[in-house]
Amino acid sequence: MDNDLLFVRAILADPSDVTLRLVYADWLEERGDRRAEYLRLEAALAAEQHTASGQELRQQLNELRKVIDRRWQALLDRTPLENCDSRFRSRCPKQWEKLKLTADDTTRACDRCQENVYYCDSVDAARSHAWQGHRVAVNSHVPRRPGDLDAGPNALSAINRTVREYEFIPVDGASLGQPMRGYLQRLTPPLLELGFQPIGDFRMKPPPAVVHDRILLSPDGRTLAAICCVLQSGAISFMSVLKDATGVHTSGSHNPRPERTFQPADQLMLNYHSGAPPAELHREHQQVLKRLGARTNGQAIAFRRDQFREIMVYDQCLFNRWRYRHGSLDHEPPPPDFNKLLQPSLTDSKDS
Repeated sequence: MDNDLLFVRAILADPSDVTLRLVYADWLEERGDRRAEYLRLEAALAAEQHTASGQELRQQLNELRKVIDRRWQALLDRTPLENCDSRFRSRCPKQWEKLKLTADDTTRACDRCQENVYYCDSVDAARSHAWQGHRVAVNSHVPRRPGDLDAGPNALSAINRTVREYEFIPVDGASLGQPMRGYLQRLTPPLLELGFQPIGDFRMKPPPAVVHDRILLSPDGRTLAAICCVLQSGAISFMSVLKDATGVHTSGSHNPRPERTFQPADQLMLNYHSGAPPAELHREHQQVLKRLGARTNGQAIAFRRDQFREIMVYDQCLFNRWRYRHGSLDHEPPPPDFNKLLQPSLTDSKDS
C-alpha cells in the first residue's frame, strides 16, 4: 500500500496526534512535497494561536492552502461544524474530524442528525450550502468574521425589493438539507391524498435566499400546488388562472403585510391562511375559484403538466406588479403576457 495513504489513514484514526502529523511532514519533505510545510505551519499555529506570530502563520497558511489539494486538506482538517440543527446540538460531535467518512472526501456523515456535512474551502461555498439548510465545515485556515454565513438583514431587504425571476432548475428534493427536506416529506402526502400528481422539484431562486419548490398538478389540470421552501420556512400555495385573466393564489404562509389591499386592476386574488392544513387550504382555494367564476362567468384554465412554467411565471408577474403598487419593489415589473395562456393547447384541451 502507498505510504502516503498509510500516513493519512493513521492520522484519520487519531486526528489529534500532532507527533504523527510531524512525522508525516518529514516524510513529505524528503520527497519535496509542499504539504510538509502546510503540516508544520499548522503545528506552529496551534502553539502560537493567540500571539503576533500566530497572525503571520495564519496568513501563510491561507496562501499555502490555495495551492494544496483541497481533498487532502479535507481529509486531515480539524474544524468545527456549523449550521447544525438545534435539536441535535447537545449530542453533536461538533467537529469535522469526528464524523464518518464517505466516498467523497469533502462530504462526511453525522450519525447524530443523520445528515451529510459539506467541507467548504471558502465562505461563499459554505454560505451557499448553509442557505440550503446543509451542515457545513469550513476550512480551518479560511479568514472568517462573525456571522459570515448569514445573509444579513440589509442583504435580504435589498433582495426583497428586486424581482428575481424563476430559474426552474431541476433538483433532487431528497438530497436537500433540513429543514427543507422535512417540509417536502411532511407536506407532500396530503397533496397526494387530494389527487395531485407530482411534476418535479426545482430550485426556483438562487442564493442568498434560495427557494426550492416541489410542484404538483391537480387531476383536472386547473390548479397547481407548490410546496415552497425558502431559508428556514416551508408552506403550500395553490395557483389558478381564470379565463378572464384573473390569478388566484391561496397561500399557507404568513402574510407579511395584511394592510395591503387589492384592486380590480391587479387581476389577482391572493389569500393568506397561515398554518392551515393542506386540505383546508385547498378547500378555500376551490371556494374562491367558484365565487369568482360565478361572478365573471369564467372558469379556471386547464393546462398540461409541461405547461406549469407558464402558469407560475404569470402568477409571479401579477404578484410582483401588486407588490410594486404597494411600494414593495423598487422598479415596476413588466406586465404578464396573458396571450400565452390562451393558446389552444392550453385552454380548453381538458374540456373536450
